[in-house]
Amino acid sequence: MFYKVRDTIRQNLLWFFPKVITHKMQYRSELGKKLNLNKPLDFNEKLQYLIVYKYGKHEGALADKHLVKDYVEGLKINDLHIPKTLAVYKNSDHINLDELPNRFVLKCNHGASMNIIVKDKKTADWKTIREKLERWMKTDFGFAMESFELHYRDIPRKIIAEKYMKDGNLEDLQDYKFYCFHGKPVYCQVIGSRTTNETIDFFDMDWNHMPFTGLITKNSNETFSTKEIPRPKTLDEMIRAAESMSKDFSFVRVDLYEINGKMYFGEMTFTPGSGSGSFRPDSADFELGEMLRLT
Repeated sequence: MFYKVRDTIRQNLLWFFPKVITHKMQYRSELGKKLNLNKPLDFNEKLQYLIVYKYGKHEGALADKHLVKDYVEGLKINDLHIPKTLAVYKNSDHINLDELPNRFVLKCNHGASMNIIVKDKKTADWKTIREKLERWMKTDFGFAMESFELHYRDIPRKIIAEKYMKDGNLEDLQDYKFYCFHGKPVYCQVIGSRTTNETIDFFDMDWNHMPFTGLITKNSNETFSTKEIPRPKTLDEMIRAAESMSKDFSFVRVDLYEINGKMYFGEMTFTPGSGSGSFRPDSADFELGEMLRLT
């Protein structure tokens, strides 16, 4: 209880400081090193620079898991499917189970890791689900202790219900996260075994495995997968789609899925790891940083 109260007080006090000071304090807390915003060199420092000086309502609108679908649909990308939105709610009390199928996904639109997969609405623990959703809806993700990702602050908070997607006999969907620099996809990040022993692997656009892993938080132990990760059948289509979605940005991570041989849109992320993750080896942080031009 003491640590929770302490962190809450610390979080509120940080908002009285200028953004630069706040981010420097948070960066040192997360990574244990000084943040250089005057001459940022590595990938994390440059993401922090973008958060402090560049990102605003436009990036926030595309980080909105509801509004971004309209943006992507307007790009008219060939062979790209967008998961169907079944309903949109202002709060968990408005969720009408009668209008939803037996299986669906609930997610909050204004942050990360705010997803609930409902595989059977008749047996689901709705008391716990509604409590979790309401807790998330009260969370200002731009005000989060670990990140201060300010472009999330202006997102009107909603709960969206999406169609449940399943890829053959696989238990979980495999997402492919394309790191795009100045409109060019360079690496694809594949995260495996999320619920057990998470692994993180990077591949180039020819599907060669890269000798680094990340973005890793201070509380995680991710490493390379011990299993072969096959090249997705729709890789060429994914690369073209990522190019279209990233063409107007110095950096964005475009998340895509391959489901039953078809390409689906996931989300767009401007600050992976909140700009405070780490790579193994550290040199990868600087290699990615060299790809991101700030001017």
